[in-house]
Amino acid sequence: MCSSDLAVPHIAARRLTSLQDSVRLLERLAASGTHSILLIGSDVEQPRGPFGSALEVLRSGIIAASGIRSVGLACYPEPHPHIAAPVLQREFAAKLACAERAGLEAFAVSQFCFDGSTLAAWLSGFRAQGYTLPVKVGIAGPASLRKLMALGLRCGIGNSLRLLGSRTSMIASLATSQGPDNVVADFLAARAALTGSLTEPGPVSLHVFAFGGIEAAARWMLSARRA
Repeated sequence: MCSSDLAVPHIAARRLTSLQDSVRLLERLAASGTHSILLIGSDVEQPRGPFGSALEVLRSGIIAASGIRSVGLACYPEPHPHIAAPVLQREFAAKLACAERAGLEAFAVSQFCFDGSTLAAWLSGFRAQGYTLPVKVGIAGPASLRKLMALGLRCGIGNSLRLLGSRTSMIASLATSQGPDNVVADFLAARAALTGSLTEPGPVSLHVFAFGGIEAAARWMLSARRA
């Protein structure tokens, strides 16, 4: 497994304010040399424009028309706080099919998680469904424990958030930067135990969520590549 060194803009469907602005945004990204985006629904309850979901953006055709060639589709290693697993699975299949019909190269991006074994189990289950597309395993880049816990609560991350807290002295470490090294190490160990010597059926890399800033995430990625 390798980590990607490419920045991937996140496009939140329910935060797009109009069709025209959405088209202009995607075209500017493509013109700047951006070839891939991560398309998510967003956590806002009411859409701020014409799109209520990532699937609606894909169906509109504006991504392929802009010159963007590759699109990331969100997956959830832990239970979603508001959407049942069967619904998420149907939505993912629909988004993948829509992206492929539009000629877009699709890849899966998992929600960030603080438990490497949970990520490994999810990936095995994902592959068992027959998906061979590239997967980017989501991890939280270096950030303060306080910020990571707040984001975990906001995103509905449960079991792995408790694991994050159990690994640190809470009072002393709230302002201390926490990196993803333990998560990555646990993921690699658990993945090796699950797959043995079997060949991975599709590419796997990391998607680093830059919660502590792009510079901190980039420094960690560079140090990880040297290790």
